[in-house]
Amino acid sequence: MELTQPVKFCISCIDRRFNFLSIDYFNKLGYTNNFYEAATAGAGLCAGFSDYCSTTCGCPSCDTETACDPSNIEMEVLKNSLITNINIAQTLNTIDQIYLLNHQDCGAIRAYLECSGYPSLGENNQLEIDINRELLQYAHSYMMAQFPHIDCRIGLQDINGTVHDFNIETQEWVFQQRGEGKEMKGLWYVAPEPPLVTQSIQRSFSFGGSSGSSAPKPWMNTWIANRKRLL
Repeated sequence: MELTQPVKFCISCIDRRFNFLSIDYFNKLGYTNNFYEAATAGAGLCAGFSDYCSTTCGCPSCDTETACDPSNIEMEVLKNSLITNINIAQTLNTIDQIYLLNHQDCGAIRAYLECSGYPSLGENNQLEIDINRELLQYAHSYMMAQFPHIDCRIGLQDINGTVHDFNIETQEWVFQQRGEGKEMKGLWYVAPEPPLVTQSIQRSFSFGGSSGSSAPKPWMNTWIANRKRLL
């Protein structure tokens, strides 16, 4: 592959439930055979962790028992490793986009950002979306500071495979793909439309008329009236 051919650098989580979902999504975007895929615990967690801790959570000054540490060494190791991988990839190809794809029910976020109140699966979907929104924006800022010449895209995938990207400028989630899963606890689960049941009850008369016609003929009304007089 030529160095001048632009490719994507996609970052997803190590969670085995999302191995297929994330790769399948990247392929459906048209990235097939044209992207680097890096898996790290929490996806964009390590890139946004320090700012989320110090700004959103107010740690380590907060007095909660679950306070996180903005300088957590494990998060620093993961972040440095991720940056190193992107730098290596740039020696092989031109990278024109970094895509950070977080996912629902992330054990890494729950463990390292305990003070955020990260909910369990389906417990509070809006809160989980909000936590990811802030975390991904911090991660986006960090990536842009490290690689100002590369576009950075941020998204969130739910347990069903449905994906929304977050638009920094409009501060809105933008739908990208509807997943095939049916888990009602999914962040963006949409109940299927009930099947349309059409019941057509027709009384067909074939007294010399066309079969299937439900409208009585004028002569039929006369026949019915005469019949009633005889009864």
